[in-house]
Amino acid sequence: MTEPITIIVPGKPIPKARPRLGKGNVYTPVKTVLYERLVGLKANQAMAGKKPFTGPVRLDLRAQFEVPKSWPAARKTQALLGELVPGRVDTDNLVKSFTDALNRIVYVDDSQIVQINARRVYGHSAHVVATIQPMLPDAQNELNRVPELKESAEPA
Repeated sequence: MTEPITIIVPGKPIPKARPRLGKGNVYTPVKTVLYERLVGLKANQAMAGKKPFTGPVRLDLRAQFEVPKSWPAARKTQALLGELVPGRVDTDNLVKSFTDALNRIVYVDDSQIVQINARRVYGHSAHVVATIQPMLPDAQNELNRVPELKESAEPA
């Protein structure tokens, strides 16, 4: 499979939050877990039963934030023209929400990602569009196959 896979996740983009420590346990915040599940659901729909990519891939991610309704018209126009960018959001953590959620669905492991292009923009609605493109033709992809994780019934 050499065609790119495009995943559209509606709603406000949620960056991956750091693990928290509570009552002696380390846990992932619920907001992060729920968002990664939504990304995984949309990824499964986009894959439509196809097997994950096995070779190197490129990730293009566009996180679109809704222009605040409280802004004056002139500022809204600036935002929609790309003259303003959404602030106070860590692009790296936005990407991490996707790369972790797509493991074993779109690619075997996020270590296969060799190129990332990510940006934050304003728009009329909030959503994220992620496109994953294999970097090599199918035949070469198979030669560079990532070993599949196998569960063994035998004790280690």
